[in-house]
Amino acid sequence: MFRRAAKVAFGFAAGSASAYCVTRAEQSKDVPTIPTDVYKVPQEAGARRKDLPEYTVAEIMKHKAADTGIWVTFADGVYDITDFVDAHPGGEKILLAAGSSIEPFWQIYQVHRESDITLKLLESMRIGNVNAQDRVKQLKDAAADPYANEPPRHPAMQVLSMRPFNSEPPRDLLALSFFTPNDIFYVRNHLPVPHVQKEGYAVSVKFGRIEKKFTLDDLRKFPQVTVPVTLQCAGNRRRGMSSLRSVDGLMWDTGAISTATWTGVRLADVLRKVGVTDDGARKKGWKHVVFEGHDGGPDGKYGASISYDRATDAEADVILAWEMNGTELPKDHGFPLRVVVPGLVGARSVKWLNSIEVSEKESQSIWQQKDYKNIGPSFLDRLTAAAAAKEAPPVKEMPVQSAILIPDDSEGIKADQETVIASGYACGGGGRGIHRVDVTPDNGNTWIPAELYETDEGKTEGNKTYGKLIDRPMPQQWAWTLWRAEVPVSLKKKEFELCAKAVNTANDTQPETPKGIWNLRGLLNNSWHCIHIKRDE
Repeated sequence: MFRRAAKVAFGFAAGSASAYCVTRAEQSKDVPTIPTDVYKVPQEAGARRKDLPEYTVAEIMKHKAADTGIWVTFADGVYDITDFVDAHPGGEKILLAAGSSIEPFWQIYQVHRESDITLKLLESMRIGNVNAQDRVKQLKDAAADPYANEPPRHPAMQVLSMRPFNSEPPRDLLALSFFTPNDIFYVRNHLPVPHVQKEGYAVSVKFGRIEKKFTLDDLRKFPQVTVPVTLQCAGNRRRGMSSLRSVDGLMWDTGAISTATWTGVRLADVLRKVGVTDDGARKKGWKHVVFEGHDGGPDGKYGASISYDRATDAEADVILAWEMNGTELPKDHGFPLRVVVPGLVGARSVKWLNSIEVSEKESQSIWQQKDYKNIGPSFLDRLTAAAAAKEAPPVKEMPVQSAILIPDDSEGIKADQETVIASGYACGGGGRGIHRVDVTPDNGNTWIPAELYETDEGKTEGNKTYGKLIDRPMPQQWAWTLWRAEVPVSLKKKEFELCAKAVNTANDTQPETPKGIWNLRGLLNNSWHCIHIKRDE
Protein backbone atom coordinates (compact mmCIF):
# COMPACT_ATOMS: atom_id res chain seq x y z
CA MET A 1 0.00 0.00 0.00
CA PHE A 2 2.82 2.36 0.80
CA ARG A 3 5.10 1.65 -2.14
CA ARG A 4 3.26 3.82 -4.65
CA ALA A 5 4.03 6.84 -2.48
CA ALA A 6 7.61 5.70 -2.08
CA LYS A 7 7.99 5.58 -5.85
CA VAL A 8 7.37 9.30 -6.05
CA ALA A 9 9.52 10.50 -3.21
CA PHE A 10 12.39 8.14 -2.51
CA GLY A 11 15.81 9.43 -3.63
CA PHE A 12 18.38 6.89 -4.88
CA ALA A 13 21.80 7.83 -6.30
CA ALA A 14 20.21 9.80 -9.11
CA GLY A 15 22.89 11.48 -11.15
CA SER A 16 23.85 14.58 -9.20
CA ALA A 17 24.51 14.02 -5.55
CA SER A 18 21.23 15.33 -4.16
CA ALA A 19 19.23 15.57 -7.33
CA TYR A 20 16.18 13.75 -6.01
CA CYS A 21 16.72 13.72 -2.27
CA VAL A 22 13.54 14.80 -0.48
CA THR A 23 13.46 16.96 2.62
CA ARG A 24 10.64 16.83 5.14
CA ALA A 25 9.45 20.25 3.99
CA GLU A 26 9.44 19.14 0.34
CA GLN A 27 7.56 15.99 1.22
CA SER A 28 4.83 17.94 2.95
CA LYS A 29 4.32 20.25 -0.04
CA ASP A 30 4.74 18.01 -3.06
CA VAL A 31 3.94 14.46 -1.99
CA PRO A 32 0.91 14.69 0.31
CA THR A 33 0.01 11.05 -0.34
CA ILE A 34 2.86 9.69 1.78
CA PRO A 35 1.29 8.24 4.93
CA THR A 36 2.35 9.82 8.17
CA ASP A 37 3.29 6.44 9.65
CA VAL A 38 6.47 6.52 7.59
CA TYR A 39 7.87 8.70 10.36
CA LYS A 40 6.98 6.06 12.97
CA VAL A 41 9.46 3.39 11.86
CA PRO A 42 10.97 2.60 15.30
CA GLN A 43 14.18 0.90 14.19
CA GLU A 44 17.31 2.65 13.06
CA ALA A 45 17.55 2.21 9.28
CA GLY A 46 19.45 -0.95 8.43
CA ALA A 47 19.69 -2.21 12.01
CA ARG A 48 19.20 -5.94 12.57
CA ARG A 49 15.59 -6.85 13.41
CA LYS A 50 14.60 -9.96 15.34
CA ASP A 51 11.11 -10.03 13.80
CA LEU A 52 12.39 -10.57 10.23
CA PRO A 53 13.98 -13.57 8.48
CA GLU A 54 17.64 -13.82 7.52
CA TYR A 55 18.89 -14.16 3.93
CA THR A 56 22.31 -15.15 2.68
CA VAL A 57 24.05 -13.07 0.02
CA ALA A 58 23.65 -16.01 -2.36
CA GLU A 59 19.88 -15.92 -1.87
CA ILE A 60 19.75 -12.15 -2.29
CA MET A 61 21.72 -12.34 -5.54
CA LYS A 62 18.90 -14.39 -7.11
CA HIS A 63 16.60 -11.36 -6.92
CA LYS A 64 17.76 -9.11 -9.76
CA ALA A 65 14.69 -8.88 -12.01
CA ALA A 66 11.00 -8.06 -11.80
CA ASP A 67 9.91 -11.69 -12.16
CA THR A 68 11.94 -12.74 -9.09
CA GLY A 69 11.65 -9.43 -7.25
CA ILE A 70 14.44 -6.85 -7.07
CA TRP A 71 16.20 -6.85 -3.73
CA VAL A 72 18.99 -4.69 -2.34
CA THR A 73 20.75 -4.57 1.01
CA PHE A 74 21.69 -1.69 3.26
CA ALA A 75 23.63 -2.28 6.48
CA ASP A 76 21.97 -5.38 8.04
CA GLY A 77 18.72 -4.91 6.13
CA VAL A 78 17.27 -6.57 3.03
CA TYR A 79 14.77 -4.56 0.95
CA ASP A 80 12.39 -5.34 -1.90
CA ILE A 81 12.46 -2.29 -4.22
CA THR A 82 10.65 -3.91 -7.15
CA ASP A 83 7.80 -1.39 -7.22
CA PHE A 84 10.18 1.56 -7.00
CA VAL A 85 12.38 0.79 -10.01
CA ASP A 86 10.14 2.42 -12.64
CA ALA A 87 10.16 5.69 -10.72
CA HIS A 88 13.90 5.88 -10.22
CA PRO A 89 15.06 9.26 -11.62
CA GLY A 90 18.32 7.69 -12.79
CA GLY A 91 16.45 5.13 -14.88
CA GLU A 92 17.83 1.62 -15.09
CA LYS A 93 21.05 2.62 -13.32
CA ILE A 94 19.36 1.47 -10.12
CA LEU A 95 19.58 -2.10 -11.40
CA LEU A 96 23.35 -1.93 -10.93
CA ALA A 97 22.59 -2.56 -7.25
CA ALA A 98 20.04 -5.32 -7.87
CA GLY A 99 20.78 -8.39 -5.81
CA SER A 100 23.53 -6.67 -3.86
CA SER A 101 24.33 -3.82 -1.47
CA ILE A 102 23.50 -0.16 -2.18
CA GLU A 103 26.27 0.92 0.22
CA PRO A 104 29.01 1.22 -2.43
CA PHE A 105 26.64 3.52 -4.33
CA TRP A 106 25.82 5.57 -1.28
CA GLN A 107 29.53 5.87 -0.52
CA ILE A 108 29.56 8.08 -3.61
CA TYR A 109 26.18 9.77 -3.10
CA GLN A 110 26.38 10.16 0.67
CA VAL A 111 23.64 12.76 0.85
CA HIS A 112 21.15 9.86 0.86
CA ARG A 113 22.65 8.46 4.05
CA GLU A 114 22.12 11.85 5.67
CA SER A 115 18.44 12.19 4.69
CA ASP A 116 16.14 11.10 7.49
CA ILE A 117 13.14 10.67 5.22
CA THR A 118 15.10 8.73 2.58
CA LEU A 119 16.28 6.21 5.16
CA LYS A 120 12.79 5.83 6.60
CA LEU A 121 11.28 5.35 3.17
CA LEU A 122 13.88 2.67 2.47
CA GLU A 123 13.07 1.01 5.78
CA SER A 124 9.41 0.81 4.80
CA MET A 125 10.45 -1.67 2.06
CA ARG A 126 12.32 -3.87 4.54
CA ILE A 127 11.77 -7.64 4.22
CA GLY A 128 14.64 -9.18 6.18
CA ASN A 129 18.21 -9.25 7.51
CA VAL A 130 21.51 -10.07 5.82
CA ASN A 131 23.13 -13.25 7.08
CA ALA A 132 25.48 -12.23 9.89
CA GLN A 133 28.60 -13.92 8.47
CA ASP A 134 27.95 -12.46 5.02
CA ARG A 135 27.53 -9.02 6.57
CA VAL A 136 31.04 -9.19 8.05
CA LYS A 137 32.44 -9.84 4.57
CA GLN A 138 30.43 -6.89 3.16
CA LEU A 139 31.96 -4.56 5.71
CA LYS A 140 35.48 -5.66 4.80
CA ASP A 141 34.79 -5.14 1.09
CA ALA A 142 33.41 -1.64 1.71
CA ALA A 143 36.39 -0.43 3.76
CA ALA A 144 38.02 1.57 0.92
CA ASP A 145 37.09 5.26 1.00
CA PRO A 146 36.52 6.78 -2.47
CA TYR A 147 36.95 10.25 -0.96
CA ALA A 148 40.48 9.65 0.32
CA ASN A 149 41.95 11.97 -2.34
CA GLU A 150 39.95 15.10 -1.46
CA PRO A 151 42.05 18.31 -1.36
CA PRO A 152 41.97 20.92 1.42
CA ARG A 153 39.44 23.74 0.96
CA HIS A 154 39.20 27.37 2.02
CA PRO A 155 37.42 27.70 5.39
CA ALA A 156 35.33 30.65 4.18
CA MET A 157 33.52 28.55 1.58
CA GLN A 158 29.86 27.83 2.25
CA VAL A 159 29.55 24.04 2.00
CA LEU A 160 26.41 22.56 0.47
CA SER A 161 27.56 18.93 0.55
CA MET A 162 30.74 17.24 1.73
CA ARG A 163 30.62 14.02 -0.31
CA PRO A 164 30.74 14.87 -3.13
CA PHE A 165 32.09 18.29 -2.19
CA ASN A 166 30.11 21.31 -3.35
CA SER A 167 30.55 24.86 -2.11
CA GLU A 168 30.16 28.53 -2.99
CA PRO A 169 31.86 31.69 -1.74
CA PRO A 170 30.00 34.15 0.49
CA ARG A 171 28.51 37.07 -1.42
CA ASP A 172 30.91 39.65 -0.03
CA LEU A 173 33.97 37.61 -1.04
CA LEU A 174 32.60 36.96 -4.52
CA ALA A 175 32.21 40.72 -4.93
CA LEU A 176 35.84 41.55 -4.15
CA SER A 177 37.32 41.37 -7.65
CA PHE A 178 36.57 40.76 -11.29
CA PHE A 179 38.54 37.50 -11.34
CA THR A 180 37.62 35.08 -8.57
CA PRO A 181 40.64 33.77 -6.60
CA ASN A 182 41.10 30.04 -7.12
CA ASP A 183 40.59 29.24 -3.44
CA ILE A 184 37.08 30.73 -3.41
CA PHE A 185 35.97 29.79 -6.94
CA TYR A 186 32.75 27.81 -6.56
CA VAL A 187 33.18 24.03 -6.53
CA ARG A 188 30.73 21.70 -8.28
CA ASN A 189 31.77 18.06 -7.95
CA HIS A 190 29.44 15.24 -8.94
CA LEU A 191 31.76 12.48 -7.75
CA PRO A 192 34.93 12.02 -5.66
CA VAL A 193 38.00 13.96 -6.81
CA PRO A 194 40.06 11.44 -8.82
CA HIS A 195 43.73 10.80 -8.24
CA VAL A 196 45.34 11.90 -11.52
CA GLN A 197 49.09 12.47 -11.73
CA LYS A 198 50.81 14.81 -14.15
CA GLU A 199 53.54 12.26 -14.79
CA GLY A 200 52.32 9.85 -17.43
CA TYR A 201 49.12 11.80 -18.05
CA ALA A 202 47.70 11.84 -21.58
CA VAL A 203 44.29 12.71 -23.02
CA SER A 204 42.83 10.46 -25.70
CA VAL A 205 41.32 11.98 -28.86
CA LYS A 206 39.14 9.64 -30.92
CA PHE A 207 37.34 9.95 -34.22
CA GLY A 208 36.18 7.00 -36.23
CA ARG A 209 38.77 4.24 -35.93
CA ILE A 210 41.56 6.67 -35.17
CA GLU A 211 42.74 7.38 -31.62
CA LYS A 212 45.65 9.61 -30.69
CA LYS A 213 46.96 10.58 -27.26
CA PHE A 214 48.41 13.91 -26.19
CA THR A 215 50.55 14.54 -23.15
CA LEU A 216 50.65 17.98 -21.57
CA ASP A 217 53.98 18.59 -23.29
CA ASP A 218 52.36 17.70 -26.63
CA LEU A 219 49.55 20.15 -26.03
CA ARG A 220 51.94 22.95 -25.11
CA LYS A 221 53.36 22.79 -28.66
CA PHE A 222 50.07 24.22 -29.98
CA PRO A 223 49.43 27.98 -29.98
CA GLN A 224 48.46 28.87 -26.41
CA VAL A 225 45.57 31.13 -25.51
CA THR A 226 44.31 32.73 -22.32
CA VAL A 227 40.58 33.39 -22.19
CA PRO A 228 38.60 35.09 -19.39
CA VAL A 229 35.50 32.94 -18.81
CA THR A 230 32.71 32.90 -16.27
CA LEU A 231 31.46 29.44 -15.34
CA GLN A 232 28.01 29.09 -13.83
CA CYS A 233 26.14 26.07 -12.50
CA ALA A 234 22.64 25.54 -13.89
CA GLY A 235 21.45 25.43 -10.28
CA ASN A 236 22.77 28.90 -9.41
CA ARG A 237 20.13 30.76 -7.33
CA ARG A 238 18.13 27.56 -6.81
CA ARG A 239 17.43 28.69 -3.26
CA GLY A 240 15.43 31.61 -4.60
CA MET A 241 13.33 29.33 -6.79
CA SER A 242 12.62 27.06 -3.84
CA SER A 243 10.96 29.97 -2.03
CA LEU A 244 8.09 29.65 -4.51
CA ARG A 245 7.74 25.88 -4.33
CA SER A 246 10.14 23.19 -3.17
CA VAL A 247 12.69 21.94 -5.69
CA ASP A 248 15.30 19.18 -5.78
CA GLY A 249 19.05 19.65 -5.65
CA LEU A 250 21.72 21.55 -3.79
CA MET A 251 20.41 24.84 -2.43
CA TRP A 252 22.81 27.21 -4.19
CA ASP A 253 22.49 30.88 -3.31
CA THR A 254 24.03 33.44 -5.70
CA GLY A 255 27.54 31.98 -5.61
CA ALA A 256 27.44 29.02 -8.02
CA ILE A 257 29.23 31.29 -10.47
CA SER A 258 32.82 32.54 -10.69
CA THR A 259 35.24 34.04 -13.20
CA ALA A 260 38.85 33.15 -14.03
CA THR A 261 41.39 33.36 -16.80
CA TRP A 262 41.96 29.95 -18.36
CA THR A 263 45.15 29.10 -20.25
CA GLY A 264 45.54 26.23 -22.67
CA VAL A 265 44.97 25.37 -26.33
CA ARG A 266 41.93 25.62 -28.53
CA LEU A 267 40.11 22.34 -28.97
CA ALA A 268 39.60 23.25 -32.62
CA ASP A 269 43.38 23.28 -33.19
CA VAL A 270 43.79 19.84 -31.62
CA LEU A 271 40.96 18.31 -33.65
CA ARG A 272 42.37 19.73 -36.89
CA LYS A 273 45.81 18.38 -36.00
CA VAL A 274 44.56 14.81 -35.71
CA GLY A 275 42.79 15.05 -39.07
CA VAL A 276 39.20 16.00 -38.26
CA THR A 277 37.72 17.99 -41.17
CA ASP A 278 34.28 19.47 -41.74
CA ASP A 279 33.82 17.48 -44.94
CA GLY A 280 34.77 14.28 -43.19
CA ALA A 281 32.45 15.06 -40.29
CA ARG A 282 29.51 15.63 -42.62
CA LYS A 283 30.13 12.38 -44.46
CA LYS A 284 30.38 10.43 -41.22
CA GLY A 285 27.44 12.19 -39.59
CA TRP A 286 29.54 13.48 -36.71
CA LYS A 287 27.48 16.10 -34.88
CA HIS A 288 28.88 15.99 -31.35
CA VAL A 289 32.14 16.09 -29.45
CA VAL A 290 31.98 13.99 -26.29
CA PHE A 291 34.13 14.57 -23.20
CA GLU A 292 34.75 12.05 -20.42
CA GLY A 293 36.46 12.77 -17.12
CA HIS A 294 38.52 10.56 -14.82
CA ASP A 295 35.96 11.03 -12.03
CA GLY A 296 33.76 7.96 -11.77
CA GLY A 297 31.17 6.22 -9.66
CA PRO A 298 28.29 3.74 -9.84
CA ASP A 299 26.78 5.57 -12.83
CA GLY A 300 30.05 5.46 -14.78
CA LYS A 301 32.50 8.26 -15.43
CA TYR A 302 31.33 11.84 -15.60
CA GLY A 303 30.67 12.87 -19.18
CA ALA A 304 29.16 15.63 -21.29
CA SER A 305 29.14 16.77 -24.90
CA ILE A 306 28.84 19.87 -27.06
CA SER A 307 28.02 20.34 -30.71
CA TYR A 308 30.67 19.62 -33.34
CA ASP A 309 30.19 23.12 -34.74
CA ARG A 310 30.97 24.76 -31.42
CA ALA A 311 33.94 22.51 -30.73
CA THR A 312 35.58 23.25 -34.09
CA ASP A 313 34.84 26.99 -34.18
CA ALA A 314 37.99 28.86 -33.11
CA GLU A 315 35.90 31.92 -32.23
CA ALA A 316 33.90 29.85 -29.74
CA ASP A 317 37.10 29.67 -27.63
CA VAL A 318 36.54 26.11 -26.37
CA ILE A 319 39.88 25.28 -24.79
CA LEU A 320 41.74 22.47 -23.08
CA ALA A 321 43.06 24.31 -20.04
CA TRP A 322 45.91 23.50 -17.67
CA GLU A 323 46.09 26.89 -15.91
CA MET A 324 43.56 28.89 -13.94
CA ASN A 325 44.28 32.52 -13.09
CA GLY A 326 47.91 32.02 -14.11
CA THR A 327 48.61 28.99 -11.89
CA GLU A 328 48.33 25.24 -12.27
CA LEU A 329 44.76 23.94 -12.12
CA PRO A 330 43.75 23.12 -8.52
CA LYS A 331 42.56 19.58 -7.85
CA ASP A 332 38.94 20.68 -7.35
CA HIS A 333 38.97 22.39 -10.74
CA GLY A 334 40.26 19.60 -12.94
CA PHE A 335 44.01 19.08 -12.48
CA PRO A 336 45.88 18.39 -14.68
CA LEU A 337 43.58 19.21 -17.67
CA ARG A 338 39.99 20.24 -18.17
CA VAL A 339 37.67 21.52 -20.87
CA VAL A 340 36.39 25.09 -20.65
CA VAL A 341 33.32 25.76 -22.79
CA PRO A 342 32.49 29.50 -22.67
CA GLY A 343 28.84 30.53 -22.78
CA LEU A 344 27.39 27.14 -21.84
CA VAL A 345 26.23 25.72 -18.54
CA GLY A 346 29.19 24.75 -16.35
CA ALA A 347 28.28 21.05 -16.52
CA ARG A 348 29.68 20.87 -20.06
CA SER A 349 33.17 22.01 -18.96
CA VAL A 350 34.38 18.54 -17.99
CA LYS A 351 37.16 18.35 -15.39
CA TRP A 352 40.01 15.83 -15.03
CA LEU A 353 39.78 15.18 -18.76
CA ASN A 354 40.28 11.57 -19.82
CA SER A 355 39.04 11.43 -23.42
CA ILE A 356 37.58 13.42 -26.31
CA GLU A 357 35.55 11.72 -29.03
CA VAL A 358 34.00 13.07 -32.22
CA SER A 359 30.71 11.19 -32.45
CA GLU A 360 27.36 10.77 -34.16
CA LYS A 361 25.69 10.77 -30.74
CA GLU A 362 25.89 13.14 -27.81
CA SER A 363 27.27 11.89 -24.50
CA GLN A 364 25.26 9.00 -23.09
CA SER A 365 26.15 9.86 -19.48
CA ILE A 366 23.26 10.49 -17.11
CA TRP A 367 24.46 14.08 -16.71
CA GLN A 368 23.72 14.67 -20.38
CA GLN A 369 20.73 12.35 -20.80
CA LYS A 370 18.76 12.67 -17.56
CA ASP A 371 20.14 15.53 -15.47
CA TYR A 372 20.50 19.20 -16.41
CA LYS A 373 17.19 19.22 -18.28
CA ASN A 374 14.77 22.15 -18.13
CA ILE A 375 11.37 20.46 -18.03
CA GLY A 376 9.18 23.45 -17.18
CA PRO A 377 6.64 24.20 -14.43
CA SER A 378 3.96 21.67 -15.41
CA PHE A 379 5.70 18.63 -13.89
CA LEU A 380 5.10 18.74 -10.16
CA ASP A 381 6.04 15.24 -9.00
CA ARG A 382 9.24 13.29 -9.42
CA LEU A 383 7.73 10.45 -11.41
CA THR A 384 6.42 12.62 -14.25
CA ALA A 385 9.44 14.92 -14.03
CA ALA A 386 11.83 12.01 -14.54
CA ALA A 387 9.86 10.84 -17.57
CA ALA A 388 9.81 14.36 -19.05
CA ALA A 389 13.56 14.79 -18.51
CA LYS A 390 14.28 11.77 -20.73
CA GLU A 391 12.66 13.57 -23.67
CA ALA A 392 13.84 17.14 -23.00
CA PRO A 393 16.98 18.54 -24.65
CA PRO A 394 19.99 19.14 -22.37
CA VAL A 395 20.60 22.63 -21.05
CA LYS A 396 23.19 24.44 -23.17
CA GLU A 397 23.39 28.24 -23.11
CA MET A 398 22.58 30.02 -19.88
CA PRO A 399 19.91 32.75 -19.79
CA VAL A 400 20.63 36.38 -18.92
CA GLN A 401 21.37 36.59 -15.19
CA SER A 402 22.20 39.10 -12.47
CA ALA A 403 22.46 39.21 -8.70
CA ILE A 404 23.07 41.71 -5.91
CA LEU A 405 26.16 40.84 -3.85
CA ILE A 406 26.44 44.00 -1.74
CA PRO A 407 24.60 44.80 0.49
CA ASP A 408 23.89 41.33 1.79
CA ASP A 409 20.33 40.14 2.30
CA SER A 410 18.68 41.58 5.44
CA GLU A 411 21.58 43.98 5.98
CA GLY A 412 20.72 47.10 7.96
CA ILE A 413 21.23 50.74 6.97
CA LYS A 414 21.31 53.89 9.08
CA ALA A 415 18.01 55.45 10.09
CA ASP A 416 18.77 58.65 8.16
CA GLN A 417 20.46 57.04 5.14
CA GLU A 418 19.01 58.27 1.84
CA THR A 419 21.17 56.27 -0.60
CA VAL A 420 22.19 52.63 -0.80
CA ILE A 421 25.23 51.62 -2.84
CA ALA A 422 24.47 48.28 -4.44
CA SER A 423 26.79 46.13 -6.54
CA GLY A 424 26.79 42.70 -8.12
CA TYR A 425 27.31 40.73 -11.29
CA ALA A 426 25.46 40.22 -14.57
CA CYS A 427 25.91 37.65 -17.36
CA GLY A 428 24.39 37.87 -20.81
CA GLY A 429 24.42 34.12 -21.47
CA GLY A 430 25.81 32.36 -24.53
CA GLY A 431 28.50 34.98 -25.10
CA ARG A 432 26.08 37.87 -25.25
CA GLY A 433 27.13 41.10 -23.60
CA ILE A 434 25.25 43.09 -20.97
CA HIS A 435 23.41 46.10 -22.33
CA ARG A 436 22.04 47.39 -19.03
CA VAL A 437 21.46 46.58 -15.35
CA ASP A 438 18.56 48.28 -13.56
CA VAL A 439 17.95 48.43 -9.82
CA THR A 440 14.66 49.26 -8.11
CA PRO A 441 13.94 50.09 -4.44
CA ASP A 442 10.14 50.08 -4.83
CA ASN A 443 8.98 46.91 -6.59
CA GLY A 444 9.65 48.23 -10.06
CA ASN A 445 7.93 51.60 -9.84
CA THR A 446 11.22 53.42 -10.34
CA TRP A 447 14.53 52.15 -11.71
CA ILE A 448 18.13 53.29 -11.38
CA PRO A 449 20.58 52.35 -14.17
CA ALA A 450 23.84 50.86 -12.92
CA GLU A 451 27.39 51.57 -14.06
CA LEU A 452 28.95 48.60 -15.84
CA TYR A 453 32.51 47.29 -15.52
CA GLU A 454 34.01 44.56 -17.67
CA THR A 455 37.74 44.29 -17.04
CA ASP A 456 39.93 43.93 -13.98
CA GLU A 457 41.48 47.38 -14.30
CA GLY A 458 40.70 50.71 -12.76
CA LYS A 459 38.24 51.72 -10.12
CA THR A 460 38.69 50.51 -6.57
CA GLU A 461 36.24 51.36 -3.82
CA GLY A 462 37.03 50.14 -0.36
CA ASN A 463 38.30 46.59 -0.82
CA LYS A 464 36.35 45.96 -4.05
CA THR A 465 37.87 46.18 -7.52
CA TYR A 466 35.17 46.94 -10.06
CA GLY A 467 37.27 47.07 -13.20
CA LYS A 468 37.30 49.52 -16.07
CA LEU A 469 34.10 51.45 -16.74
CA ILE A 470 32.91 50.72 -20.28
CA ASP A 471 31.35 53.16 -22.74
CA ARG A 472 29.34 50.56 -24.64
CA PRO A 473 28.50 46.84 -24.34
CA MET A 474 30.82 44.34 -25.96
CA PRO A 475 29.35 42.36 -28.91
CA GLN A 476 30.59 39.03 -27.48
CA GLN A 477 31.98 38.20 -24.10
CA TRP A 478 32.51 35.09 -22.05
CA ALA A 479 33.04 36.79 -18.68
CA TRP A 480 30.53 38.46 -16.43
CA THR A 481 29.94 42.17 -16.07
CA LEU A 482 30.24 43.77 -12.65
CA TRP A 483 27.92 46.64 -11.86
CA ARG A 484 27.42 49.36 -9.28
CA ALA A 485 24.43 51.61 -8.56
CA GLU A 486 23.71 54.40 -6.09
CA VAL A 487 20.05 53.93 -5.27
CA PRO A 488 17.99 56.66 -3.53
CA VAL A 489 15.65 55.22 -0.88
CA SER A 490 12.68 56.84 0.85
CA LEU A 491 13.18 57.89 4.46
CA LYS A 492 9.52 57.05 5.05
CA LYS A 493 10.13 53.32 4.62
CA LYS A 494 11.68 51.35 7.45
CA GLU A 495 11.90 48.18 5.36
CA PHE A 496 12.09 47.67 1.61
CA GLU A 497 13.46 45.44 -1.11
CA LEU A 498 16.20 46.19 -3.59
CA CYS A 499 15.79 44.25 -6.84
CA ALA A 500 18.08 44.01 -9.86
CA LYS A 501 17.52 42.86 -13.42
CA ALA A 502 19.83 42.75 -16.41
CA VAL A 503 19.25 43.23 -20.14
CA ASN A 504 21.66 41.55 -22.55
CA THR A 505 22.72 42.69 -26.03
CA ALA A 506 19.91 40.64 -27.58
CA ASN A 507 17.50 42.63 -25.35
CA ASP A 508 16.57 39.55 -23.35
CA THR A 509 15.72 40.43 -19.77
CA GLN A 510 14.94 38.65 -16.52
CA PRO A 511 11.40 37.71 -15.47
CA GLU A 512 10.04 39.39 -12.37
CA THR A 513 9.32 36.14 -10.48
CA PRO A 514 10.18 32.43 -10.78
CA LYS A 515 6.52 31.51 -11.36
CA GLY A 516 6.78 31.00 -15.10
CA ILE A 517 10.23 29.37 -15.03
CA TRP A 518 9.85 27.13 -11.95
CA ASN A 519 10.90 23.53 -12.47
CA LEU A 520 11.28 20.62 -10.09
CA ARG A 521 15.05 20.48 -10.57
CA GLY A 522 15.39 24.16 -9.68
CA LEU A 523 17.46 24.98 -12.77
CA LEU A 524 18.03 28.30 -14.56
CA ASN A 525 16.49 30.64 -12.02
CA ASN A 526 17.09 34.08 -13.54
CA SER A 527 14.19 35.98 -12.04
CA TRP A 528 14.83 39.43 -10.53
CA HIS A 529 17.24 39.12 -7.65
CA CYS A 530 15.96 40.90 -4.55
CA ILE A 531 17.36 41.56 -1.08
CA HIS A 532 15.64 42.84 2.02
CA ILE A 533 16.85 46.07 3.60
CA LYS A 534 15.89 47.32 7.07
CA ARG A 535 16.68 50.65 8.70
CA ASP A 536 18.35 50.69 12.08
CA GLU A 537 16.17 51.86 14.93
